[in-house]
Formats: sequence, structure tokens, C-alpha cells
Amino acid sequence: ERIILELEERIRNKFDAVLESLNTIYTLDFIFAKARLSIQLKASEPILVDKPYLELYEARNPFIKEENVVPIDIEVGKNFKMLIITGPNTGGKTVTLKTTGLLTLMAKAGMHIPAISNSTVGFFRNVFADIGDEQSIEQNLSTFSSHMVRIIEIIKNATKDDLVLIDELGAGTDPEEGASLGFAILKKLHEIGASSIVTTHHGKIKEFPYKFKEAQNASVGFDINTLTPTYKLYVGIPGESHALIIAERLGMPEDVLNNAKSELSSDFIEKAQIVSKMHEDNRAIEMMKSETEIARTEAMRLKETYEQKLKELEERKRSEIKKAYEEAQKIIDETKEKMNKILENLDTYIKTQKEIQEMRKILKTEETQLEEKQERTFEEEKKIDFYD
Repeated sequence: ERIILELEERIRNKFDAVLESLNTIYTLDFIFAKARLSIQLKASEPILVDKPYLELYEARNPFIKEENVVPIDIEVGKNFKMLIITGPNTGGKTVTLKTTGLLTLMAKAGMHIPAISNSTVGFFRNVFADIGDEQSIEQNLSTFSSHMVRIIEIIKNATKDDLVLIDELGAGTDPEEGASLGFAILKKLHEIGASSIVTTHHGKIKEFPYKFKEAQNASVGFDINTLTPTYKLYVGIPGESHALIIAERLGMPEDVLNNAKSELSSDFIEKAQIVSKMHEDNRAIEMMKSETEIARTEAMRLKETYEQKLKELEERKRSEIKKAYEEAQKIIDETKEKMNKILENLDTYIKTQKEIQEMRKILKTEETQLEEKQERTFEEEKKIDFYD
């Protein structure tokens, strides 16, 4: 207890410094925690702009396992202010909303996001969301009422600088009334100018983008052969419900299906055929894109192979030229050496010849001197004999 009291006394005198140190530790711990999460999620730093729009590429929901998650590309606020997503249940519409909202808030909090690095996240003043069933027994609210409470709050507070996410607009009530109300809500959001992403099943709401240029349709993919969603998002194409096809594949009696088809209006059938044709064209485009990508990959492989062989050929050419140059240089060096020896020998020969000439001259001179001496001697002998 005495030790504790002494420590308290010491800390009391340096309370401000200790508090500042703790705040620094908290800040560093938060920064390192964000870094660890970024590594864990294989996240990237987004491009941040001060305008309210976003462009996410290969965005992944961090709460879905990596082996199961399907990356999506989604944008809103720049080229268009409203995105209306339609398609079958469990197709990924709600996940798309949650992914968009979560990644926007992560970027706003200074965190990396699970998307590729050229993704752009603008500054949204607020992110409003009405996602999921908010039934309340205490407040006696139905599914529809709970949605309306949230949407009314959004309409009252949203501005052009906010992001609005609404799931299943117009659901939980009479389809015709729900569709009309949903259409009117979209008009209000359009007037406000808020960047909005909305999901729905109502065909009337799909028509909204054809009347307001700031809106765009989108759909989630569905494989009618396996009756399973692909979870891919296709911007620019409204979704199909596939209700009759799914019922037929699951074994619905033919007479029931025929009766159901007879109840469809000609206008609905015409629209469904147009949408179906759009999806067929999109699938054909996707297949062409896939084939083009395969061809591009093969072309890149062939290009790399060609460049490698060209590099090897250039290396071999340089090597052969270097070898030929070295051999030529060797011959030149050997020739120079031989010429130098010949010149040395020739020089020695010339010097020798000069010495011989000199010796001959000396010998000739000595010979002449001897002859002269001999003649003088002979003349002197003759004189002596004469006197005798």
C-alpha cells in the first residue's frame, strides 16, 4: 500500500505528461490496428476527392470469406446520381448496398478499403441507410411502417452532399401502391440531388431511369441453368425476376404456369422480352470480352515469347560479333607481332650489312696501306742493292 501511495504521488505531479503519453499510445495503437486490418483484408489506399461521388472497382465485402466473396464494380454520383438495382432474391442486391456503405465509411475514417487501388471515394457529409427488416413490436411497426419511418427521416435530412442507400424500396405493401410510392420517393431524392443506390423488385421503378437522365438501372446476375445467383453486378441493364422459369424448373404443373402466363399483360410481356434480350446481348458481350481477354492474354504471351527470342537472337548476334572481333583482333595482334619480329630481324640484318661494309672498307684500306708499305720496302731494297 505504501508503494502504491508513492506511485500515486509521483503520477499526480506529472498527470498532464502521463495523460499526453496515453493519448499518444492510443493514437499509435489505432494507426497500427488500421494497418494490420489493411494487410488482413488485402486492402488498398483509395483515391480521395472532395466531391460527393464514388467509383469502386473489385470491391469486396470484408465480412464475406475471401474464397466466397465476388468482387463488384460500382459507381454513383459522378456520371449519374442514382443507381436502381433489380433482380432475384439472394442475388446480392443487399450485399452490394452494405459493401458500398461500409467501404465509404471506412475511407471516411481514414482506413484502406478492400478494393483495387484506383478506386475513388468522395467526401459524403452523411451516409443514410435503410437496409433490412426493422420490425418493432414495442412501437407496433410492421415491415412497411419501419421502412417508411427511416425513409421519411432520410428525405427530411438528406442533401446533395449525402449518400443514400435504400433496400427493397416499396416492399411490404400492395405492389401497385408500393411501386407508386417508391417512384415518388425516387423523384424526391432526385430533386434533392443526393447520390442514391436503391434496390427493388417493382417493374414500375425500373422505368425511372428512362424518364430521368440522372438515374441508371443495374441488375444482379442469375444463372437460369443452375438456378443460382452469380452475385455479379451489371450496370445499365434492369434485372429479371425469373419467377416463372424458376417455378417451371422446380416442377410447377404446366397448367398452372400457362394460367400464370395468361394473366400477364401484353405490356409486361413486351417489356420482359426487351429486358431478356438486353441480358442475352450482355451475356454475349461478356462472352466476347472473355474471349477477347483470352486472346489478349495469348497475344501477350506470344509477344513475350517473341521478345525473349529476339533478345536471345540479339545476344547471340552480339556474342558472335564480339567473338569475330576478338578473333580478328587476335589475328591482327599475331600479324603485328610477326611483322615486328621481321622488322627487328631486318633491322638487325641492315645493321649487320652496314658493319660488313665498314669492315670491308677498313680491310681495303689496310690492304692498300700494306701494298704501299710493301712497295716502299721493295724500292728501298732495290736502292740498297744498287749501292752494293
